[in-house]
Order: sequence, then C-alpha cells, then structure tokens
Amino acid sequence: MPSDEAASDGSWVCPRCRKSYRIPTGRKAPELCAACLLMRAEPATVSSGGTPAAVAAVEETPAESGSPHAEVEPTAALPNVFEPVPTIVEYPAGPLILPGELPREGRWLQRFGQTVAHRLSRRLILAALLLFGPSAVWLIFHRSAPSGEGAFRELKPFVANFLVAPKSAEFPAPEGISRIDSTTWRIDSHVGSKDHSGAPIRIHWECEAGFDVESGKYFPDSLILDGKRVFESPRAQQAREERERKLAAERELERQRQKQAEVDAKLRQRKASEDAKQAQIEARQKEREAEGERQLAQRQAKIEAEYKEARDLKERRTSGNWKVVSNFSGERSNDRVWGLLAPTLSGWRLKYKFAAPARIQFYSPEGKRVGPEIKLAAGSGVESPPWARPGQFKIAVESKEAWSIAIEE
Repeated sequence: MPSDEAASDGSWVCPRCRKSYRIPTGRKAPELCAACLLMRAEPATVSSGGTPAAVAAVEETPAESGSPHAEVEPTAALPNVFEPVPTIVEYPAGPLILPGELPREGRWLQRFGQTVAHRLSRRLILAALLLFGPSAVWLIFHRSAPSGEGAFRELKPFVANFLVAPKSAEFPAPEGISRIDSTTWRIDSHVGSKDHSGAPIRIHWECEAGFDVESGKYFPDSLILDGKRVFESPRAQQAREERERKLAAERELERQRQKQAEVDAKLRQRKASEDAKQAQIEARQKEREAEGERQLAQRQAKIEAEYKEARDLKERRTSGNWKVVSNFSGERSNDRVWGLLAPTLSGWRLKYKFAAPARIQFYSPEGKRVGPEIKLAAGSGVESPPWARPGQFKIAVESKEAWSIAIEE
C-alpha cells in the first residue's frame, strides 16, 4: 500500500495515479505527485516540522522488481516531472499555491470584481440596444428599395461625362425604364445638351444599370449614345457575348431544323411521288388486266359467234339452203365489168347458166384483178373459187350467148 513515507531505498508510489518515484535522501514524500496536484488544483500539505515538501528535486524512476508496479521497465529512467518546478512555490510554512490562484483572503475580492464587471457589461449592452436599436431597425426596414428611377437619377452624372458639354446636360423626368431582373434595368431616354458651337442638341441614350446589394450603389453596365456604344463593362460584355453565342446557337439550330424540315419535305414529296407512280402502275396494270379480260371475252364471244355462224352456215349449206347475194345476166357481153358484189361469208359460190362458153374475171373496187380467170363451158352449174372470201368485188363476164350468174353464200 502506498504511504506518505518513502521506502528505505527511496522509492515512493503516488496514491492517486499509482506511479512510482524515487525521493532523494533527506526529502519527505509529498501527498500527491505534481501532475495529480495540477489536476486536482488544490494546495498540498507540508510536514508538521515546518519543512515544505521537496518536490523540486524529486527524480522519477521505475520501481524495484519487487514493487507493486513491476510492469515498468527497471532500466528505463522515467522523466523527471518535478524539475524544474514552475508551478509550485515553496514557503517556510503554509500551503502550496498554484500559478494564477489567489490566496484565500483575496478570492472574495476577485469574485466581487467579476460580479461587478459582469453586471456593468450587461447594463452597457442593454443601454446600447435601447439607444441604437430603433435606429438600426428603421434603417433596415425603411431604406429605399432599388428601383429603375433610382438608377436613372444616380446615372445622370455618368451619362453627362460622355457629352461634349457635361454641365449643359438637361435630363427629363425618369422615363423609358424597363426591368430586366430584380437588380437590373434598361433605360431608354434622351438628354438635352450643347455641341462644340454651343448650339442646343438632343441626344438619345440607352443604358443598362444594375444595383449592388452589398454596397447599396447603382452601377452602369453599358451606354449607347445616338446608336453608338461608348461604354460597356466586362460583365455586360460577357453577358452580351453570351447572348450573341446563344442567339447564334439558336439560329444555327433553327437553320438545322429548317434544313431537316426541307429534307423531310423532299422525302415526303419523293415518297408521295413514288406512291403516286406505284398507284398509276397498279391502276394501269388493273386496266390492262381488265382490258385483257374484256378482249379475251370479246374474242371468246367472237369465236363462239363465228363458230355458231360457221356451224349454222354449214348446216344451211349442207341442207342446200344457200343465200343469194347478187344476180347478174346479159347478152353477148365483151369483158364488161358489172356492179359490185359483197359476200359477207367465206366459201361463197357462183351459180351460173351459160348458152355458150364464157370467161369470168373478178376485180377489186379499185380495178385490180382478184384471183385467176375462171373459164366455164356452156351449160349450168356451181363454181366455188378457192380464194372466195368476204369483201367487195366487181365481175366481168365474156360470152357470145346469153348468160346468168348468181352469187350465193
């Protein structure tokens, strides 16, 4: 167990932190080590013989191997936490006083001064609030808000500096003010002034002005006099260039859109043309198919009619029922050309009767010979020319006696 007395070998254990120390010969062990005294911040007691605790010369060493703190390496010297001793003062008799701590008889005076100072500072702060608070509140809530009219009034000297005669500038009442945003305005107005010869002139000016919330002042961004830009701040120039870039980008985008729209229109037009062509092709195809079907039907009907007509004709001719187309007769004709005959069916025939031999020649309506000459002996009979076909013909009969011919079909 630790005690206030040092062991025979000079070792001592602090009863609070349990660290081992070596006390020099002739010195008495203190109540606590210096670190614990500083942590507790209260004075240590001294011996009753009037000799103070000799902590300034105490040297910290590890305990012996048989001590309660054998875990400390015996060969490593512990740091001397008591040398030098800036925080403990030795007195012939009395308690140890830490730095910054007053004696007991002076503590009440310190506490009294602190109380008086604290109350006085609170009263001074309250008096300052009562004195200056209403003014500060009034300034905060009654300060004029930024406006376009204020910008117009504040920027009149700035505009006048760009005139030939700034002192002769006469501005109208605030006019032509439009808000861009909460702290920026555009002013479009005029100013009366004088030129180099002193003649009065009227100058049109346009200005963009802003308001700095921190400084509470208006500032110009740009100024145009009679269409000529005479001033432009870096902020306004950057904003203008940004607007121009955006405008150029929008124009390029619009141009691309128009170009794409033209391409789309051409594609739609081409597709419509192709669709129309395809529709025409399909319509013509349908017309050709319909015309083919109609012609096929006509040919079929014609074939059927011809077949029926040929069948009826064959039946009629087989039964001996021939139809007379035209009759010719004469007396001793000498190669005379008779009127037209117009058989409508193929295979027509000549039914003749001659008193003497005769020769027959057929001609076209234009007078050209058709087929070979037919020679017939006297008597009656039937002759079928091999070329007999429908059409119009003229006939010439040469015979020395009376004759008669009938064209039958």
